[in-house]
Amino acid sequence: MQIPQELEKFVSQHNIPVYTSDRKFYKKFCYKLCINYYTGNFVFRYAEDRLQIWCDLFDHIKEWENETWQIRRESSKFTLFTSEIDKLQQIYELALEKVKQEHTQYLDFSIYYIASNVKSNIRLRKDRLPYNKYPYEIVLKPKSVHKLIKNFVENYGDVYKPNKSLCSAMNNERYFYGDRCSLYAESQDYVSLFALSYGEGIREIINYQLMETGNE
Repeated sequence: MQIPQELEKFVSQHNIPVYTSDRKFYKKFCYKLCINYYTGNFVFRYAEDRLQIWCDLFDHIKEWENETWQIRRESSKFTLFTSEIDKLQQIYELALEKVKQEHTQYLDFSIYYIASNVKSNIRLRKDRLPYNKYPYEIVLKPKSVHKLIKNFVENYGDVYKPNKSLCSAMNNERYFYGDRCSLYAESQDYVSLFALSYGEGIREIINYQLMETGNE
């Protein structure tokens, strides 16, 4: 996947490592900027400074339109999600401005990206599909009727492939409410066929694509 020209210019100028993402962030954002302010084994060293910097960054970000960003804050890491490169630049420069000069060596930046034309339900894979065969994953709601699904799946052979959690649920074995029960399908036609009978039990449908075809 080719790096957008504007992003490539930015990361090259500041020597920031950049990585390809397999999906959009929060199903809509193309970029993730990670700022790690970590000082080795002394995790609480400069904790007060770090907290103040995270607050300063948030004070700046909250002035933007709500739909253009999302953040995640942890003790030593601040993450910005957006689809606008100028916002990455603003936060990068502000972080460098706010941290004490002698502490800049403890700041690490990294950026993850995905092409803007990749749909939110797509997951990109480098070299193979799930189980080397299935481009679709039907993710089921927790309260789906898994026992009835068993008969449906068995009638269609290997055009469907249940994951381990779904196999346990279909066979009356241990099942936890938070388990991710999924059914992989060989084609869109088989996704549609399953939806005709169990459409209300579907939480989402994920389409896996190999990276060389993921932007088509």
